[in-house]
Amino acid sequence: MPPFNRASILADDMGLGKTIQTISLIATTLEASRQFKHQESATAVNLPNQHLRASHTTLLICPTSLMDNWEEEVRKHTRKHSLKVLRWHGTDRVKIPLRDMHSADIIITTPKTLIWDQRQDGSTRLPFTTRWYKVVIDEAHTHLFGISQPALSHWNSTP
Repeated sequence: MPPFNRASILADDMGLGKTIQTISLIATTLEASRQFKHQESATAVNLPNQHLRASHTTLLICPTSLMDNWEEEVRKHTRKHSLKVLRWHGTDRVKIPLRDMHSADIIITTPKTLIWDQRQDGSTRLPFTTRWYKVVIDEAHTHLFGISQPALSHWNSTP
């Protein structure tokens, strides 16, 4: 995979299987994502005042109302325990052990959680210190404008 700014948009009509296509993409690129983690660790990206740790994980950003649906669809359409899904949401998220975060294949969060974390900690929490293998933004048209320019710059450094 080329190093930066590799992106695509999946904009099919409702009901045509965007969620399943995305889960399939994550599952079929799992081995490549693990290689990325090890290769990119040697060439970590440095942004001003920040070091990004390479991760095999896909960061999935969606409205709170869709979090359960994403987890259910992953369970329904993959073999049991083939993809580890973790939520970065709610007040207990900061108590999640780092090893759990780094072993997850998919981390589901919301735009509001990211905005809150960025404002509270100056982008020092895990979502902003990680170079994600993939970033998926579900329903981006409904919430993308609430994310700050520094956050957008960060996501642009993720392949």
